[in-house]
Amino acid sequence: MIMAGKQQGKLYVVATPIGNLTEFTPRAIEILQSVELIACEDTRTSSVLLQRFNINTPLVACHKFNETSVTEKLLNTIHGGSDVALVSDAGTPSISDPGVILVAAAAAQGIEILPVTGACAAIAALSVSGFSGLSFGFYGFLPKEKKKINELLERADGDSTPILIFYLSPHRLFETLRLIAARWQDAKLCLCNDMTKLHEYTYRGSPHTVLDAVENNPKADRGEYVLVVEKPQLYIEPDDTSLSYEARLVDDIMHHGGTLKDSVARLANDGLSKNALYSASVRLKKLLE
Repeated sequence: MIMAGKQQGKLYVVATPIGNLTEFTPRAIEILQSVELIACEDTRTSSVLLQRFNINTPLVACHKFNETSVTEKLLNTIHGGSDVALVSDAGTPSISDPGVILVAAAAAQGIEILPVTGACAAIAALSVSGFSGLSFGFYGFLPKEKKKINELLERADGDSTPILIFYLSPHRLFETLRLIAARWQDAKLCLCNDMTKLHEYTYRGSPHTVLDAVENNPKADRGEYVLVVEKPQLYIEPDDTSLSYEARLVDDIMHHGGTLKDSVARLANDGLSKNALYSASVRLKKLLE
């Protein structure tokens, strides 16, 4: 409820550095010094950053386990006439980080929401990938269960854009790279580790090349990763025909029957790319749903 005689406050969504502290913008510092309250992912992590910049604003935890319950308190603070800032441990809030529930609830209640721009790991990795950023699919952190990972990768395979971005933790790195190498062996990867930090490093090449390099790095289990994938060309034309792989699959089923999986196997035995056939079968399934 809005208190009589008081102007409603604002919600600021503030990006924080992903590594190098000198990338913290002057406007972000000014906003965090001026607001009544800062909602943060982890008070311990944010305290270190705030102390570095002499920011003494009170903190309240707002993470994936309590965001729903704390949102009402934060909205009441804003309705009471005070400004609130939302930050995550690193990067831009709500991008695979807490904040979506709070921002959505504030928007639904007519609260003014202002972005304070800065670092975003996904965009930073895309900018150095060398891949076209005209369009891309962002999938954030992969689920923990292998079955759900495969389901997500199958959905990503059917994505119309060839560029995919994933966040990876070190202990999931090898498993994920192996799954990607098995599915998109002809893809190109740009794997960024600890961007803007002292020991940042970027791996480039095919999935198998990157996997080999990571496996041979004894320090690969440190830091966070952002993976940018450029999938193989969506439509690969065989040398002897102008038919797309989708048309090939349909034609094969019309003549020989069976399922899409059967057709993929038959045409792969005829020398066509199994990866391209599989991608085409995923797109056909989506088209026929």
